[in-house]
Amino acid sequence: EVNRNHKLFTLENKVEELRRELAEKESQCTSLKDTIAEKEVHGNQKVLALEKKVEELLKELAKKEFQCISLQDELAENEIQRNNKISALEKKVEELQRELAERECKCNSLENKIGEKESEIQSLQEKLQSAEENSSKITMDFEKSTNVVCDILSLVWQMKEEAERSGRELQSTEVKTNSHETCKCPNARLKLFLKLFLK
Repeated sequence: EVNRNHKLFTLENKVEELRRELAEKESQCTSLKDTIAEKEVHGNQKVLALEKKVEELLKELAKKEFQCISLQDELAENEIQRNNKISALEKKVEELQRELAERECKCNSLENKIGEKESEIQSLQEKLQSAEENSSKITMDFEKSTNVVCDILSLVWQMKEEAERSGRELQSTEVKTNSHETCKCPNARLKLFLKLFLK
C-alpha cells in the first residue's frame, strides 16, 4: 500500500508536471498562433502590396512595350526614308557623274576646237603677215604701174590730140563694144580704151 501510494504520488507529481508543461506548450502554441496570424496578416499585406506593385509594373511594362513598338515602327519608317534618301542621293550622284563626264567630254572637245582655232589663227596670222608683205610689194608695184599708166595716158592723150587735129583716123575706125555696138564719136576709141584699161 505504501509503495502504491508512493507510486501514485509520484505519478500525480508527474501528471502535474506534464500538465504544467502542457499548459506552457499550449501557451507557446497560442503565442505561435498569434505570431503566425500576425505574420500572416503582415505577409498578406506584403503580398497585396507586392501584387499591386507587380500590377503597376505590368502596366508600366505594357506601356514600355507599346512605346517600344512605336519606336520600332518609327525606326522602320526612318530606315525606309533613309534608304529612299540614299537611293535618291545615289541616283543624283550617278546623274552628276554622267553630267561631269559629258562636261569633261565637252571640255576636251572645246580644248581640241580651241587648239584647232589657235592653229587657224596662227595660220591666218602667217597669211596676214604674208599678205602684208605682199601688200607692201603690191603697193610698190602699184606705184610703178601708176607711173606706167600715167605715161600711157599721156601718150594716149597725145594720140587723141593728134587724132582730133587730123580727124581722119578716129572717124574712119569703128570700135565695137562688148554688146557689139559701133561707137562713131571721135572720142569713143579713147573712152573704150580707158574703160578696158581700167578694168
